[in-house]
Amino acid sequence: MRSRREFQRPVAVALSCLFLALGAVGTTTPALAAQTPVLRIAQVAAPDSLNVFATFAAFYPMTWIYDMLGGVDAQRHHDRLGFAKSWSVSSDGLTWTFDIWPGLKWSDGQPATADDVVFTYNYIRNSAGNPNELNTGWDNTAGFDVINSINAVNNTTLTITTKHPTTWPIDNTTFIVPRHVWQSISYADARGPFKNPPPTVGTGPMVATAWQASQNYFQFKPNPYFRNGPPAWSEAVFQYYSSSDPMVQNLESGNLDYAFGVTPTQWSALKGRNNIAVDKIRIEQQDYMAFNTTGGAGHGSSTALQDPAFRDAVGYAIDISAIASRGYQGLAIPGAGPIVPVSRYYSDLKSIQRKFNLDTARQKLDAAGYQLDSSNVRRDKQGKEIRLNMITGTPSGMDEIPIAVVELVVGWLGQIGIPVAVTHLDSGAIYSKTSDTSTGGGGWDLAIAGRWYSPDPFTLLSIASGPAAGDNNVSYWSNPQYDSLVQQISQTVDPASVQPLVNQASALVYQQAPYIFLDYPYFLGAYRTDHFSGWMSPEAASMWSYAPWDRVKPLGAAAPASSSATTAIIVGLVIVVVVGIVIGVVLVRRRRGPIEE
Repeated sequence: MRSRREFQRPVAVALSCLFLALGAVGTTTPALAAQTPVLRIAQVAAPDSLNVFATFAAFYPMTWIYDMLGGVDAQRHHDRLGFAKSWSVSSDGLTWTFDIWPGLKWSDGQPATADDVVFTYNYIRNSAGNPNELNTGWDNTAGFDVINSINAVNNTTLTITTKHPTTWPIDNTTFIVPRHVWQSISYADARGPFKNPPPTVGTGPMVATAWQASQNYFQFKPNPYFRNGPPAWSEAVFQYYSSSDPMVQNLESGNLDYAFGVTPTQWSALKGRNNIAVDKIRIEQQDYMAFNTTGGAGHGSSTALQDPAFRDAVGYAIDISAIASRGYQGLAIPGAGPIVPVSRYYSDLKSIQRKFNLDTARQKLDAAGYQLDSSNVRRDKQGKEIRLNMITGTPSGMDEIPIAVVELVVGWLGQIGIPVAVTHLDSGAIYSKTSDTSTGGGGWDLAIAGRWYSPDPFTLLSIASGPAAGDNNVSYWSNPQYDSLVQQISQTVDPASVQPLVNQASALVYQQAPYIFLDYPYFLGAYRTDHFSGWMSPEAASMWSYAPWDRVKPLGAAAPASSSATTAIIVGLVIVVVVGIVIGVVLVRRRRGPIEE
């Protein structure tokens, strides 16, 4: 299954005069904002298309426009179902039957049926091997090779038969598109030239009615045919910013209703403010320090990196509790293994966890043959000083990895005789350096970065699988026992049977230490409490679906704003926006989703 690894977030700096202009607009619009039920959402991001076959950068708002057949939230929350209202699997784990909502309609009023799912899946499947294969966007061919057949029994019943037992039919996060819109679009156009211009046609709660790419905002109207009834707001605006500072300023001044992705410092400052609530969301992001373990092309500067005893010893010098409490100001969970806490398969590995102790790290390095020289620098078994180079950067669409995290790690390693030089890379460079060595990747020693995939175990464990080396697996580590466990997991449907396999694989990668898993940060947001009600609890916004935008309601009676007034507000608000940083929240996420509690 092909990955969509996150890239580092390049931060663009807006011109100071434009910030002043934004501030001026912010002082004149709060009163108008309070009078209109226009929902305004913001994120530090950069969309590039409304075409699900061509974009990774616009998961938001795609997940508000289209439904998945099942997916992550549909398995976690009964009130966030997708195109199917229920499903079941045969006793042999090969045939899945989906019940489609009766009377489901597309936002243009056309019937939405099982045939649309068959069309979407076959449209993707049949492109495989084509010169214009659909492999450049969120809806792509990754994983579709498990399908043996897919059939619409009738308008509301769908069956998918797979080649081996697998939960892919409910885990995959493919958006379902309408046959009557896409059947005439060629693969060549679907790969990019076709932008799917507004108004969009989907089954989610929103219909995109305008997209101003130069100013980075979308406008939406409620889907009048949404299965739970149209949302209560009259219009929605999704604004993209190049940095979080102006976004937070507009939230404070009342020009925004929800801000995705504020920093820990901003989150702490907003907490307790009048008419503002903060949001702390458990997500699938995990930050790690990877060792370059390859001994071939692209190898690191020391053979010590290939030695699990060396890597294990280094692990004792990293205080994961301090990473969370100091590096993330308490807004992260200390790291453990490759399975994130939000997954039902999570284990904190307490029975084998290393306890931070610099003396223990020193003793283990000595015992493994890595002695200090007269300058207090460790030497490897070839007598070469172990002076390591680290690359680091925040993958786009993720919580920014604080520089304090890097500084803490570098400081601890220095104290055990391993000096580290740090190079900060942008998103394209860190992706290139950690990609396949045959295409120019490698040549570094340590990498502090992160990823955000869906929380099913197969996807999460791919971080260390041999077949994924140079893709999901940035450490280039390979272990036949581990790969066998991951393969078994991919072909097992019963969660009770999956868990012990996951535990074995997690323990193995922890002990062999191609990675030190540093932390699992929260995704931080903030929202106004004086404009809309209906925010969810304890997490106000979902990372995987249309909630809560289908259920928030404006406070008090109000008349809708005119289109011209709304447009004027938007232009003022987004004047500072420059094409920015996200290749996609979902670029970090894999196509598979979990079976969740």
